[in-house]
Amino acid sequence: MNEMPAPQEPSESPRATAVARLFREHNEALVRFLALKLRSQQAAQEVAQEAYVRVLSLDKPGAVSFLRAFLFKTAANLAVDRIRHE
Repeated sequence: MNEMPAPQEPSESPRATAVARLFREHNEALVRFLALKLRSQQAAQEVAQEAYVRVLSLDKPGAVSFLRAFLFKTAANLAVDRIRHE
């Protein structure tokens, strides 16, 4: 009886790998930046999470080179939107 090889885990996409690295290297600074704007640690963490989701959904896979700037700008815009909504 022939055994089938075990399925291999799919490798992460280059963007997911870049975002994971971005998170490790910059998340603390991002949350502090947002907490100053929003005056709430919880709101800062929520906005940061939404910003990471937006980075992961970028349409251009070659856009990895500007991810940190895009992440911070997106987070800042989301923070302003949240402040306006309140």
